[in-house]
Amino acid sequence: MMRTYSFPRRHRRWFLGVLCAASLALTACGTGDGGGDDEAAEADGEQSQVDESAFYYDKELEIIVPFEAGGGTDSEARFMAPFLQEHIPGSPTVGVVNISGAAGTIGNNQFALEREHTEATSVLYSSASSFLPWIFEEPALELNYDDLVGNFVSQVGGIVYVRCDTGIDGPEAFVEQAQDMQWVAGEQTPDSLGAHLLLAYDMLGLEHNAVMGFEGRGPARVAFEQGELNINWDTSPSVPSDVDPLIEDGVACPVFTIGQASEDTLEADAMFSEEPYNLPTFAEIYEQIHGEPPSGPEWDAYLALTRAGWTNQKVMWLHKDAPPEAVEQLRAGFEAMTEDPEFQSQAEELLGPHPKLVGDDVDPAVDGLRDFPEDIRNWIMDFLVENYDHPDPR
Repeated sequence: MMRTYSFPRRHRRWFLGVLCAASLALTACGTGDGGGDDEAAEADGEQSQVDESAFYYDKELEIIVPFEAGGGTDSEARFMAPFLQEHIPGSPTVGVVNISGAAGTIGNNQFALEREHTEATSVLYSSASSFLPWIFEEPALELNYDDLVGNFVSQVGGIVYVRCDTGIDGPEAFVEQAQDMQWVAGEQTPDSLGAHLLLAYDMLGLEHNAVMGFEGRGPARVAFEQGELNINWDTSPSVPSDVDPLIEDGVACPVFTIGQASEDTLEADAMFSEEPYNLPTFAEIYEQIHGEPPSGPEWDAYLALTRAGWTNQKVMWLHKDAPPEAVEQLRAGFEAMTEDPEFQSQAEELLGPHPKLVGDDVDPAVDGLRDFPEDIRNWIMDFLVENYDHPDPR
């Protein structure tokens, strides 16, 4: 399914002003008498400085999100679009296109096969759910990530939460009761980012049934709200807008955070380890349940999936056939965006404190994603084949 969301080529301050006016009706959004005229003049002045020689001048740039609306990747893409529209040299019109289906495979394949990459007017915003199937050799995936050039990397966090009507209201009750319950989880496919959570549930000794076929975290969250699932997870970009209301309404009770991988350890998540969440990491909840820290091949697999699935989860890609000036100017736009104080303050509030990698930090992170250890990859594939009837492509 394809859905397109576009932003008019106007100054972002005007765009936010319209939103403010719509929500506050007759309440003034400006700073005083004449503020609107001054702001309009400022916007007109900035518009007149658009570089007409830039590669992206007078072009439309589509951000392909290979999932339905409502998930973390979609939320981030829509949040960034107006900032990119302002900061990419030439100020192109930037729109978000949702092409969902087959756990991201349809969107990935359309980007690979149905876009003219020498024009560089389409970028793919992937997440681990659409990247890991490439690692695990999904035969339906025709996109080769070795053919892509990374331009921006977004690190994210994640939390696992349960329905409060299970009687579990937080981490302590989860430690005491989780192994005595029957859990129902919802995933896209076994070889998507859900592989990480399926491994986590198995390591914790949870009796669980995993329902496959959800087209993203948004649809899975709806099923959770309706009581079809009683355990679920989300990435940090979705938490403030979509999960926090469920927590406030007493529907969702968070129990642990995925954590952030650093070398051979799991570190606390800057967003979820402190108020108002105060959540333990997976390693901490594991030790509380089993009385010892995690270890062995399962733990090596968990850390590897944390690095590929969370620590460097979302990447904005161009195809390697894109002109060098397109890559250079797109990267310049991302660098300027992350240096924008308005972006920084809004990103902290809406997406969390996790780093956004630009410039010289992108290539090492992307190379690390593609260099997934083969022995661990084979161990995970064996785990998915044996436990979740996943076809073995090897």
